[in-house]
Amino acid sequence: MHVNSLKLFALHIAPIPTRPYRQGTFGQDDPARFADIVNSLRDHDYFMVNPDFDSYVESQHRVDARFRERDGWWRSAIHNTANVGFFSSDRTIRDYAEEVWNVPVPSR
Repeated sequence: MHVNSLKLFALHIAPIPTRPYRQGTFGQDDPARFADIVNSLRDHDYFMVNPDFDSYVESQHRVDARFRERDGWWRSAIHNTANVGFFSSDRTIRDYAEEVWNVPVPSR
């Protein structure tokens, strides 16, 4: 249900002349209730969510199907856990500082 709601919302931010939110799909008493949110997502997508949305929905469908197959879900969970690498927030921040932000990092 969650994925279907997201997919439905994604269809409403598509660049088409007559958008359903203007017809009151989400707010029967106020057709433009969510216009600011939709415009923000469509015109100011700083995190590039919209271009990957269809892929996200497809992946979520695969996750949902896998979850219903209990043995497969457990196999995947164990496999993913076994393959998790070492994580250190200090190392990650240091790597970002050096490689992404190009700022000096004090040595220990």
